[in-house]
Amino acid sequence: VSTGTEPSGAPTDGTTVTEITESSSVTGSGSETVGTSLMPPLQFLQCYRGKEPSPHQTDCSLFYSCSNNEPILMRCSPGMHFNKLLKICDVPQRANCDLPY
Repeated sequence: VSTGTEPSGAPTDGTTVTEITESSSVTGSGSETVGTSLMPPLQFLQCYRGKEPSPHQTDCSLFYSCSNNEPILMRCSPGMHFNKLLKICDVPQRANCDLPY
C-alpha cells in the first residue's frame, strides 16, 4: 500500500513498503510481519540513535524501521531495493546494494 511516506515519515517515490510480521503471509498488496527477534544487537541500537531506516544485512529488499524504539523489519515492493543513502525503496540500479539479493 503506497502512502507517500515511509514509516519514519520520510518522503518516498510512491513505491510500496510492506511491514513484515510473523503471523501473516506475503500478498501482492498486504503486509507480513517477522517480529523484532531477528534484529541483531547493532541494528537494534540504531533505533535508539535515530539512524533509521537502516538496511538489512543480507537482503537488499529488506530494511529496518523503528517504532517507539523497537525495530520493525520492512520489505520494499517487488523488484525494489532499499537505498541506504536516500533511506527509501528505489530501483536496484540507483539503490546500489552490494548484497547478492
